[in-house]
Amino acid sequence: MEKLLNNFSIHDNFWECNPNISLIKEFKEVHEKDRQKGKRQGQGMLMWAIALLVDKHPDNPYRNLSEEDRRILIKEDYLKDPSFSWSEVEGLVQVYKTFCLSPTERALIQIEQKLDERNKLISSAKYTIENAEDIDKLILKTKQLNDFYKDMKAELEQEQVNEGITKGGRVESASEKGLI
Repeated sequence: MEKLLNNFSIHDNFWECNPNISLIKEFKEVHEKDRQKGKRQGQGMLMWAIALLVDKHPDNPYRNLSEEDRRILIKEDYLKDPSFSWSEVEGLVQVYKTFCLSPTERALIQIEQKLDERNKLISSAKYTIENAEDIDKLILKTKQLNDFYKDMKAELEQEQVNEGITKGGRVESASEKGLI
């Protein structure tokens, strides 16, 4: 299935790069509110911020950071708006996850969130005689969980290769896809 997001070039106009995304009612409403049509600012920039937060595209420079760090950096460095509130666009974030991500991408995001929670739990737990055995079990299980995460990430990378996602968002040629 072809993705709704055709291009991940955050310096270009979101709506021109990804016209199919306006097929989704919620995003169409955002597009219709955009007073900066033809420019990179405005609602298109908001859409890029959501894509930067959620999407696992190879051109997303924030894709390997924790969600918490992505939210902070996108707000400060990309949007340059200290008053921006992610809670006001959480509905759009969920719509993006539902319509623009593959099942593998959604699963990988859930795994990353749980691994982040797990790491915080291990880091915050005080090591005592009473809980030493439990903490040791958690630590020993870490390699197995990280291997599972790496396998999921490799599956996503293979999925992206199969879909013809290339650096810069260009479409693969028939020979690159192995068709000729």
